[in-house]
Amino acid sequence: RSMLGDSVFFPAIRNMLHRYAYQSIETDDFKNSFKMDVPNPPVSFDTFFDQWVYHAGHPVYELNTISRDWGTQGYNITVDLNQVQPETDSIPGVFIAPVVIIFYGTNHQLQKDTVLNDSRSQQFSLRLAFQPDSVKIDTTQVLCEISSSILSVRENKDNNVTESLVYPNPIMKGITGNFNLNVAQQNNIRVEIYDELGSKVSNVYNGTLPIGNYTFNFSTVSLASGTYLLICRSGKMISSYGFAVY
Repeated sequence: RSMLGDSVFFPAIRNMLHRYAYQSIETDDFKNSFKMDVPNPPVSFDTFFDQWVYHAGHPVYELNTISRDWGTQGYNITVDLNQVQPETDSIPGVFIAPVVIIFYGTNHQLQKDTVLNDSRSQQFSLRLAFQPDSVKIDTTQVLCEISSSILSVRENKDNNVTESLVYPNPIMKGITGNFNLNVAQQNNIRVEIYDELGSKVSNVYNGTLPIGNYTFNFSTVSLASGTYLLICRSGKMISSYGFAVY
């Protein structure tokens, strides 16, 4: 229903009820009935049922976005969407699904864009009328897990400044934490979380980022109450930021 929309989904359901009235049906009958009534779905029904019914797992997304000011034409947004779930005999390496990306602005602006993700690593170009302040995948529209979500909100013009911030601090367990980082020079960035004993408990990000301001999101669901260090490695520089979970 989410993929097709109500105007397509409900007529197909009604046709299926008439087609199989007073009969028992199986999953393949359900699928084939939809195939007869909806010839061009965003994702083929064979693929849809194969990955969501007949196989295990779900996609784990890594979302990286960079925005560039196009003056009166708004902002051009480059979106890198990666699937990082492990591929096994029972879990597909690539889930094909429409993904709704929500952009938020500083003045309560909101824009939703739907992209069809059909490969493990994919790049999209979108246009916004406002400068985005944060970005997320709408997890109410697709069964998924978010590994990381990173937004460069603007291109940095000052190459001499590197600042960062962990917030909120302290963080209530279960609430998503945020780490702001100003990258003053393109570098390989590695962000990790360590507990009080110096054991690594979470990988937040590992990859090359150009100059810009970024926001990393990290989950606290698996973190016990206590204090932690967020370690950021940028080239040969290492910075640490303490935060607490309660």
